[in-house]
Amino acid sequence: MKTRYTVALSMLAGVALGAVSVGGLYAQGKAPGAYAIVTYTDIPDPAGYKANVVDKAPALIAKNGGHLIVATNDLTVLREGTPPFPIKRLAIIGFDSIQQAKDWYASPDMKDVQGYINENTKGRVFAVKAN
Repeated sequence: MKTRYTVALSMLAGVALGAVSVGGLYAQGKAPGAYAIVTYTDIPDPAGYKANVVDKAPALIAKNGGHLIVATNDLTVLREGTPPFPIKRLAIIGFDSIQQAKDWYASPDMKDVQGYINENTKGRVFAVKAN
């Protein structure tokens, strides 16, 4: 009789653990509803940029509900021809909505970072809605 209870409890525990795991996987798989795209065409002071932007950005992005998908200097051109502007660095940030991306960019936390970026780099930031 004890063996039956042990088997039944083990099965129940396995089902519960499986349900929790599947729920966690579904939560992780939610795709962003919008992306902020950050491109830089000129970063004259890479060390200053790292200290004032790269080291601070992930925490500010997370604080405002986003997640950094990619940030890289390693870009490979796939289409032949001269691009309209040479991109030196690219970052893609996922958000739930365009409004959330706008709120991140306009947040008080971003003012110091934006001040450094505006004075020391050249680039663009825009948001796109995911399909």
